[in-house]
Amino acid sequence: MKEAKKEALRWFLQSEDDFRFVEWVKEESVFYDKGCFIAQQSGEKALKACLYARGERYVLGHSLFEMVGRLCQTEVEFKTISDEAKRHIGKTLLRYEKDPYKHAERLTDSKLGNYRFTIGDYSVLSPFPLQRQFGA
Repeated sequence: MKEAKKEALRWFLQSEDDFRFVEWVKEESVFYDKGCFIAQQSGEKALKACLYARGERYVLGHSLFEMVGRLCQTEVEFKTISDEAKRHIGKTLLRYEKDPYKHAERLTDSKLGNYRFTIGDYSVLSPFPLQRQFGA
């Protein structure tokens, strides 16, 4: 168990470091694509830290959804997201999956990207024009 706690701390500290980079990206308003990637990495590492802390010896995979599901089985804190919030997040992600550009804002300054997608307080810029994505 001592090694699991040490491994949990290692993953958690890396998660915090990644999150500091994401905060810097937000403050500086630069490198949004990298910020989105590192934000996912930060979440993944934090969840892996939780799984190691509860005693798991091997934590494989990259799916935040699957890791949260495993944590929900034993950790009360991970069950507190309301069903309404879960439905809202799920609907938003499905909406983007079916026709992402229908829900994007076309940007006029292509140096920033061609489209902006928004989920809650976060925006993601896409560097790809529509025809490159879907052959339109």
